[in-house]
Amino acid sequence: QTVGNRKFMQKFIRFILLAQIIFIAGCFDKKIEDTPEMRKSLAMKICDITFSSGYFDAIRTQAINGSMDLIASEMRNEIGRELTQSEYKKVSEAFATAFDETAPKHVWIIPMAELYEKYFDSNELNEILKFYNTEVGKKTLRTSGIMVSEGAQVGEKLMKSKEKEIGERFQKELAKQ
Repeated sequence: QTVGNRKFMQKFIRFILLAQIIFIAGCFDKKIEDTPEMRKSLAMKICDITFSSGYFDAIRTQAINGSMDLIASEMRNEIGRELTQSEYKKVSEAFATAFDETAPKHVWIIPMAELYEKYFDSNELNEILKFYNTEVGKKTLRTSGIMVSEGAQVGEKLMKSKEKEIGERFQKELAKQ
């Protein structure tokens, strides 16, 4: 029985070691083939995820607000005065409607996916997708719209606080030319 037990234990240990090797090998990510089709597929999945997370809404808001600054300035020049709050709201709503009708979310997905395809290979795109499926990745997606929006506000405040200094330095640089 001792010899039988010993042989059984040896086989059992070999089995455990083999199972561990197979398990460890399965834990390492296997490289996927980097083809244009694979890039396109993965990039589209990333865009579907990111555009459904509120990120597009933040981009839309920024585009509308940024455009409204230009539109209001042009209208001020045309009518010779600032728009009233009521007028500004009507113009903003009209522009938002025009934006939504001519540049809805779905028309952004393919061009954005093409950017992902251009700058990332299939394995990198796969890693991005894996990240978005983690808790931190999901939080990143949930907060990305807010981060873009609030980041723009931070940038605007910073630029306003540095406006005079930037203007002075700009004048000095122009004088050097």
